[in-house]
Amino acid sequence: FLNLIIEKEIIYIEFSQVNLKGHDGKVTALNWSKDDQRLVSCAEDGSLYEWNVSTGLRVHESVIKTCSYKDVTLSPDDSYAGQDADKKDAAAKNGKKSCVIYAVGSDKTVKQIQDSTLLKEVDLHTLTLSALVLSNDGSMLFSGTF
Repeated sequence: FLNLIIEKEIIYIEFSQVNLKGHDGKVTALNWSKDDQRLVSCAEDGSLYEWNVSTGLRVHESVIKTCSYKDVTLSPDDSYAGQDADKKDAAAKNGKKSCVIYAVGSDKTVKQIQDSTLLKEVDLHTLTLSALVLSNDGSMLFSGTF
């Protein structure tokens, strides 16, 4: 991380480094949370991790060995994309700010994951997606192949 401190026209630069360890296979995608406090990563070995970037700790994980992940995206911090109103209300009452993660890979599905739990899986039959992006408000998921 880079911190710039400007004091009396003098700029001080502070760097801090956090090592994130966990994937055994090649990391294929990274995505930052909107508040820059979390990072989500996925890899060819079927691992998907949510990291606290301040501490370097893995806060959530989902490992599906039969899937080589290609891309990952996550909902905005204050959004609970794809969840019904009851779940949104319950999360808000508990002060919970857990994002919803979407991932695609070699198993021809779109996975919806939250708090290390697979919530939903959409079978794409013969289509293998390689890219995902969620709209800024978390209401639309776009996908593509390359």
